[in-house]
Amino acid sequence: MPRARKTPMIQIRTLILATLCLALNRVHADKNEKFIVRTRFKPDAVVYLNRGTELLEKGDRQAARANFEAALRVDPTIWPAYLNRAQIFAHEGKWELALQDCNAAMRLRPGFFRTAILRAEVNQHLGRDRESLVDLNLVISLHADDETDALAFSERAWLRVVSSDPSVYNSTGALADARQACRLNYWRKATYIETLAAASAAAGNFDDAVRYQGQAMNNGKLSPNEMKDAQDRLSRYKNHQALPRGKSG
Repeated sequence: MPRARKTPMIQIRTLILATLCLALNRVHADKNEKFIVRTRFKPDAVVYLNRGTELLEKGDRQAARANFEAALRVDPTIWPAYLNRAQIFAHEGKWELALQDCNAAMRLRPGFFRTAILRAEVNQHLGRDRESLVDLNLVISLHADDETDALAFSERAWLRVVSSDPSVYNSTGALADARQACRLNYWRKATYIETLAAASAAAGNFDDAVRYQGQAMNNGKLSPNEMKDAQDRLSRYKNHQALPRGKSG
């Protein structure tokens, strides 16, 4: 996600989980469509879904997956279970299975923008950068909200930096996207600032890349493993080396 992007998704970058903290009778949707699913799903399925979400937040992915699958057996229309299970498959590197679940969630709830962002990252891991770009372009064009837009801009910037597809790679566009992600997030998220550093290096602005990478590292939000990866990238930028293309992370 050459950034040795933290274990997929995230962390997508943890925003998927934050969006899917599903307490009973409380489900978040995009824009003004809040609380609309509480009467759609079968109550027993919602119980499994909530239990699975709590377990996923605690890091027990195996038990979480069992609960999501139980929810789907009770109610095959409960799309957040597909989306959460996709996150688990992505964490395990089972990209095709993750893609299948993203597609299922999109069919059932096409207006939930975070699904498209997750699918874009999954497709990037599968080497389908053009498909990733299509999803991210769509999300950005619809202007869901600042938080979602910032995530989509950062993901598109990263894709444009590391893609080996000349129709997707775009260092100038990546720089603009990364700056917009940081502005929308008020420069709080370390991973967005890291993406800006990577985009700056891709554009040949290595002094900026070093400065932004240092800013991300001083943010206080990176784990020890992330700090090691961040230090490796900082060394590259100091040596006037951009990140290698053709890898998703």
